[in-house]
Amino acid sequence: MAANINHNSNVSPPLSTYQHLMSRSQELSYVQALKTHQMTRLDHIRNETQKLDNHLTALRKDVQLLESQRRRTTADKWTTQVTALREDNRALRIECHCLSMEVDLYASGGMPLGVTDENFYKN
Repeated sequence: MAANINHNSNVSPPLSTYQHLMSRSQELSYVQALKTHQMTRLDHIRNETQKLDNHLTALRKDVQLLESQRRRTTADKWTTQVTALREDNRALRIECHCLSMEVDLYASGGMPLGVTDENFYKN
């Protein structure tokens, strides 16, 4: 008789199928509750995704606005700087012209400023 005993510890003793399995109505109730829970989670995830998409769209608009403001400000600064440099350049040219006329006036008959004497290089 001892030979007929199963020594495999992984095999559980046979129990009735009613003890292991839920009744059909319990199983359907469980599946329905699980589906409801998963649909609730799916709706929550969709809502969160929509919120994040809206936030991302708002951030993109803010970035575009900031970039356009930066470009406009940079262009305005550049235009202002170029205008100021042109004015400075014109003022310096006028000052150089006035100084060269002053040097010519004090040269008293000598060579005017900017004119070279050909005899100077012959020596």
